Amino acid sequence: MGKFVKKYFLNGAAGRRCFIGFMLLSACNTDELRRLQVDQSFEGEEIYLISNVLDEHLLLAFHSYEKYRDTLFTATLADCPVVNIIENEDVDENDRKVHLDYILPNCEGAPATRRGRIVLTFGKSPSTEKDSVKISYEGYSVNGVEITGSRMLNLLANGRNRQLFSDMAEDIIIENDVGSSSRVSFAFEHELAIKDRILTESVSTGNLSGRNWTGKTISMDISQPKHMVKTCWDQKKFRPVAGEERWTVERTEVPDVVHRLVYSSDEGCETRSIIFLSEGVQMEKRP
Repeated sequence: MGKFVKKYFLNGAAGRRCFIGFMLLSACNTDELRRLQVDQSFEGEEIYLISNVLDEHLLLAFHSYEKYRDTLFTATLADCPVVNIIENEDVDENDRKVHLDYILPNCEGAPATRRGRIVLTFGKSPSTEKDSVKISYEGYSVNGVEITGSRMLNLLANGRNRQLFSDMAEDIIIENDVGSSSRVSFAFEHELAIKDRILTESVSTGNLSGRNWTGKTISMDISQPKHMVKTCWDQKKFRPVAGEERWTVERTEVPDVVHRLVYSSDEGCETRSIIFLSEGVQMEKRP
C-alpha cells in the first residue's frame, strides 16, 4: 500500500524510563503504560488503508450507464476489467446493472492490483426519485485489501458545469491482507466540475465513523475538502492531490487521540499522503 517513513519521535526520557521499568515488571504509572502498549503507527497504517480503498474506485460511479456501453471507453479502465451490461427483461429499465470483473492477471504488461467484482446499479433513489448509483462489492479487493458491503450515491444537483452527489453507506467491512478488519459507515458529498461534458475534478467533504482493527471507536471528518483531478485520473492515479482528514481514535481512561491525514502532490501527479500521528510521528505514503 506504499511505503512510510517515520520522521521523528517525541517519547522523551520519561517514556524510555517507563518502558525499561515495564520490561523489568516495575511499577510504571498506568496511563504511561497504556500509551506504550499502543503503537500509533498501526493506527496510521489503518487510516491510510481505509481512506485509500474507499477512494480508489469512486470515479467509476460518476460515469453514466450509457458510457459503459462504449468499448473505447471501457478499454481505458484501470486494470482492464471485463465489462458486462446486465440486460434482463424482468429488470426494470430504471434499475440497470454493470458488472466489472477483475479477472485478468495483468493489463498491458503491468501487474493488476484489483481482483473480484464491482457491481454498479443505475436507477432512481427510492427516497428522492432522483438518479442514483449503487456500488456493490463481490469479493472485490485492491492490493490485497478486501471491501465488503455497498454504498449508495444519489444525484442531488445536476447542472451543465456541475453535479453534486451524496454518498452514504453503513457497515462497510475493510479487511487487510492478514485478516484484520475495520467496520465503517459514512456520509460524504462529492461536487463534480464538468467542462464540455467531460468530468475534470471532484471535491469531497463529509464524515465517517466506525471501529478499528482493535475494536476501538474511530471517527473522521474531512477538515479540508479533498480534490481529485482528471489529469491524474488519466494516468490511472486515484489519490487526492489536496485536502485533509482528521481521525479521532478512542482511548479508555485517557483522552482520545487525533491523527491527521494530509494530501498533496508534486509535479506530474506524484501524490503524497502524510499522516501526522498524535504522538508527533509523521508517516509519508507515496502510492
